[in-house]
Amino acid sequence: MLYAIHADAQSPSGWQVLKDRKQACQIAVPTGWTADKMMPGNVTAPDKKANVIFGGKPPGVTYADIIKMAKEMFKPVKTFDESASRTWFASAAKGASSLWYIALNTAPVCEAQIEFRDAAFEADAKQMIASLKSAK
Repeated sequence: MLYAIHADAQSPSGWQVLKDRKQACQIAVPTGWTADKMMPGNVTAPDKKANVIFGGKPPGVTYADIIKMAKEMFKPVKTFDESASRTWFASAAKGASSLWYIALNTAPVCEAQIEFRDAAFEADAKQMIASLKSAK
C-alpha cells in the first residue's frame, strides 16, 4: 500500500507525495496517478503513457552495489548525474519509450525507474526525479 503525505518544498503544487510500502522512500507524482494493486510501488499515469517504480532497498545493500546492478540491467545511454550522493541516467528503453533510472545514497538506498512515451512528459519526469528522497 502506498501512503499519500503532505507535499513538501520539492513537490509541484497539486501533486501527490507517496511513500513506499516500507515507509522508507517517497516521491511526488502528478495528481490522478494510481498505484498497482499487486505492486504498490508501481504507479501509473491515467493515460498509461508513463509510470514509475520506486522504493527503498533492504538494509545492508550498498549504494555502490545498487549502481553496479542498475548499470548492468539498464545499460545507460546518457548520464545526467553520477556522484557520491546520486546517480541518474537514461537507459535504452523498449520501443519509443524513454527510461530514466535514479538512485540516492541514502539509508536505505532509494531508487526509481521512470518510463514515459511522450517527450512532453520529460519536464514532469525531472520533477519526479527531484522529489525522490528518503522518508526517514
